[in-house]
Amino acid sequence: MRLSPDQGPSGSTIILSGAAHGSNETVTVRWNCAGSGCSGPVLGTAGTDATGGFSNFSATVPKASDGAYPIFGRGSTTGATAVTSFSIKG
Repeated sequence: MRLSPDQGPSGSTIILSGAAHGSNETVTVRWNCAGSGCSGPVLGTAGTDATGGFSNFSATVPKASDGAYPIFGRGSTTGATAVTSFSIKG
């Protein structure tokens, strides 16, 4: 997954894009989650296109202390995963 911007204050709007998921599947995106099985809050879901990619998924960074937080995406059909991170700098 790619993320823009990759740092900022809580409440920032972030834009995510990704690839290598299944075609036309739903990718669940979670905050403060580094891998399968985590229970971090869901930022939302993104739908992939026929090539397994998605773009322009927008989410709001939750309120949290300064630091780096993983953002994890998992495809509902294939189970394909990806992770990136956002740094909160107050």
